[in-house]
Amino acid sequence: MQNVYKKPMKEILIANIAIFAGFFVQTTVGFAASLIAIPLLLFLFGFQDTIAYLSIFLLGFSLIMGPKSWKSVNKKAFLSMAITSVIGLFVGIQLLKIIQPQFLEKILGVFTLTYIIYHYFKKKRIKSIAKHEKLFGFLGGLSSGLINNGGIIFLIHLNSRFHLASHVRGTIIALLGISNILRIPLLIQNELLSMEIFAKTIWALPGFLLALLLGSLFYKKIDEAKLKQLMLILLAIMGLVLIFK
Repeated sequence: MQNVYKKPMKEILIANIAIFAGFFVQTTVGFAASLIAIPLLLFLFGFQDTIAYLSIFLLGFSLIMGPKSWKSVNKKAFLSMAITSVIGLFVGIQLLKIIQPQFLEKILGVFTLTYIIYHYFKKKRIKSIAKHEKLFGFLGGLSSGLINNGGIIFLIHLNSRFHLASHVRGTIIALLGISNILRIPLLIQNELLSMEIFAKTIWALPGFLLALLLGSLFYKKIDEAKLKQLMLILLAIMGLVLIFK
């Protein structure tokens, strides 16, 4: 961390770019801030500190965007998946203390690409995925706790259930909101979030607020079909990145 303190402006610039890029996309489609921001934030922090740093912004995102997107949430799916996602989050935070989950990222990447390929060629929903909402709630929470990427799991499940991309987006934001709210006290309890990391979030606040503003404006200009297509394209990119990074 010594080099970071010698060049604070460089750290501030990287943090703002990472947070802006990640949350512009997340505001638009409802997920993916972690996958975009984490590779850049790793230039500044270790893996555990990166997860803690990003978690603070994810909490802010949920507190601001959650109420705004609530009207598009599918309440039945949300309630069904919420409880198991909390259990998964708790397990994931505990595992974060003892493992480096890069191998799990690659498994998630392979699963994601397999889903995209099947969806592209078959052009239909996968009933086995749509049925197991509690399992995918747990897996999404687990992924949120370990690598802050629960949105991938939630999207795969919800895309197999709903036609409207706005319902998928709103429900993902609501589900991730649970993880984002609970993750902070869990990180503190497990001594994974320090005051030093918390203090540094002020550096990237301008990038975060700008991302929410521009992302919201961009979302309003996209129709349902284009939003769904953007979600699946982004999902495919995320799968590739998880495998090869």
